[in-house]
Amino acid sequence: MVLPVAFDHEIYRLANPDLVELSPGALEAHYEAHGRAEGRICSEVDTKLAFKRLLLDLENLLEIGPFNSPVALHPSTEYADLYSQDGLRRRAAEIGIPESGCPEIKWVLGEEGLSLINKRYSGVVSSHMIEHSPDLIEHLQQVANLLHPDGRYYLVVPDYRFCFDHYLPETTVADVLEAHIEKRVSHSMGSVIEHLRLTTHNDPVRHWNGDHGDDPRRKPVEISSFLGDDDSHTKADVHSWHFTPESFTTLISVLRSAELIQFEIERSYPTVRNNLEFFAVLKKPA
Repeated sequence: MVLPVAFDHEIYRLANPDLVELSPGALEAHYEAHGRAEGRICSEVDTKLAFKRLLLDLENLLEIGPFNSPVALHPSTEYADLYSQDGLRRRAAEIGIPESGCPEIKWVLGEEGLSLINKRYSGVVSSHMIEHSPDLIEHLQQVANLLHPDGRYYLVVPDYRFCFDHYLPETTVADVLEAHIEKRVSHSMGSVIEHLRLTTHNDPVRHWNGDHGDDPRRKPVEISSFLGDDDSHTKADVHSWHFTPESFTTLISVLRSAELIQFEIERSYPTVRNNLEFFAVLKKPA
């Protein structure tokens, strides 16, 4: 399957009537100078629904962490999660979200994680999951091992600027390398403290309009509330990583050049105004 391009001149022209007279070169220059920061539509893949359409006819897919709203809906898709279907339904009921969307789980993941799966796929899919991986490099290595040569990893990733992570620091290559060197299997205490201390509202429209909520970095904090002898942070489920489309693309390129992962960026579809997520497709070379 040939993927839609990340920047389509005609889509950008049609989506932005004020630019209708510009040449293709001028359109691209305008996008780089203004359109990207303004969140203007520039591709066929502009929403999660459009991204899901890419997957409709694809067979031999594995989706990781679907919970109650899987992205890949082909009848042959298999699902992997920490819980069985019944476990996901109980969890959904506990937090007050619909249970009906929880799919049948083929692979219930234990401590060994994705290495439990003894099958190869043409594609792997995850939505709002990769940012939860304590060791991102290990995760990408495990996913690559699940794919045939030329297989793809389809990702929906939150853009930290437009979700509750807005005030958290952007992830660096050093952050990811440190986690891998430490062989992290749970979130660091730092990630848990950042989540408890620095997160804000999760309304992307407000974020795009410049309203990020009160700056939690300026509020007093009771340090002792984070200091204890228990290991509760190891059970926390937070975002360890905070990306933009550009920083994610750079990270994958650096990790690939260092031969720490097999993946290359095939497509990166930017965050569109009033949305909080971007879309990426990684490819495992033959």
